Amino acid sequence: MHLYVQIPCWRAHFSRFTFTGKTNAIAGIHTRWDFDIECLGLLLATLAMTDVTRVFDDLAFTMTSWTGLLHRKEALTHLDLAMTVTGSTSLC
Repeated sequence: MHLYVQIPCWRAHFSRFTFTGKTNAIAGIHTRWDFDIECLGLLLATLAMTDVTRVFDDLAFTMTSWTGLLHRKEALTHLDLAMTVTGSTSLC
């Protein structure tokens, strides 16, 4: 049940169809290993990406990478681990 609902004040200009999907960010965890591998940050990085969406020759690409998995309880203390890239968007 969603109790917190946001109502926008303005409408979206030049909006088209939007396709979204869910990503499983914790898909590559080996639960049988029992040692602390937090120092291997490169191996623990997750990559969540929405694929290229193409509707009426408009192109949108969004990618989020380098998100630490072991820091999810204290996510606000590790803000430097997240990086977002957006490119190839058009209005017409």
